[in-house]
Amino acid sequence: MPPRREGRGRREAVTPDDRFDHIKRILEGLVQVVQDTHNNNCDEAPLAMLMPKIEVMNRTTIKQFQQLNPPTFLGTPNPMAAESWLIGIERVFEVLPCTDDQKVIFATFTFEGAALVWWQLTKPLEPLWFGLDF
Repeated sequence: MPPRREGRGRREAVTPDDRFDHIKRILEGLVQVVQDTHNNNCDEAPLAMLMPKIEVMNRTTIKQFQQLNPPTFLGTPNPMAAESWLIGIERVFEVLPCTDDQKVIFATFTFEGAALVWWQLTKPLEPLWFGLDF
């Protein structure tokens, strides 16, 4: 029987360390490319502009929102009730990191009665609101 030849048809198993080293080399190469680009631009653009800023925000859940006991809004014509609800919701959002879209979802989640009916009728029109100044 002839001896086996190494490297034909068989690949060695890739270990996590090999993958880590490979990723590390790729990142080092990317950093070098960014630095070279920066140096070739003769400081026309600061390095921070070449590297995009990534903002990490934890997603806030409806459960976290509800744990703060937000006020409900019934949609009564009483302006004091609406003002009271708004103040209460704003207090919740002061301590709960939310995107603007989440604030709309969470705030309207507190609607009940006439307010909920109004929102259900208004919600389909929401895409038309873009570009309007209120």
